[in-house]
Amino acid sequence: METCKIRVGKFLFKWRSFTQLPWIIVVLILLKPYYPSFSLQLEPFLTLAGIMITLFGEILRIWAYLYASEGTSGRENYLRADSLNIDGPYGIVRNPLYLGNFHIVGGLLILFSNIIAFIIGIAFLIFQYYFIVQAEENYLKDKFGKEWISYKNSVPKFFPKIKNLEIAGSKRKNLLTKVIFKETDTIFNILTMLFLIILLKINHLKGLNTKEIIHAFLFYSPLLLLYVFLKILKK
Repeated sequence: METCKIRVGKFLFKWRSFTQLPWIIVVLILLKPYYPSFSLQLEPFLTLAGIMITLFGEILRIWAYLYASEGTSGRENYLRADSLNIDGPYGIVRNPLYLGNFHIVGGLLILFSNIIAFIIGIAFLIFQYYFIVQAEENYLKDKFGKEWISYKNSVPKFFPKIKNLEIAGSKRKNLLTKVIFKETDTIFNILTMLFLIILLKINHLKGLNTKEIIHAFLFYSPLLLLYVFLKILKK
């Protein structure tokens, strides 16, 4: 019998591509960069740190997909695992993709430089992944039994076991080009958010007129065209 936690986890897993949109929209519309105001004194550290942490998160996601077997870690809206991922980053942490997402969102929020936005975003991720991981691990326990239990007991959920790093480079499953192509949506979303947040920060600091905003979006437009082209290739 499924518990309430498992049902909530399955629901959040099914809609995970959209569940973050409400709080992101609220933050971008209602909140401004640099709150509290003294955070401005931490520039350019906040901007550089935010960008670096965000990119590290995406690198972690790419690393995870390099070692993810077919039929696992996909974009389906239902739980699926044809095999158990235990190689590469999965040898040091059980949820490298979600850990990567924490870094991506955390990095973007550091870049935005608003403590309220940071608390909202990280709190939502903790809430969402708590329930999703509950549902996933229940599914894996039912499907893989002792193999899953053994893996669970040797590899932590979210805090990497660094001493396992020496075996994390074995048995790569996918080509880097294939993984990057698979990550087109995520990479585009990251670059778009970086662009928007930096634009908001510049506007907050000096104010941008209509002409300057148009020039900024013209600068951004090749990325959008490239993304559309890659989406067409995927079909």
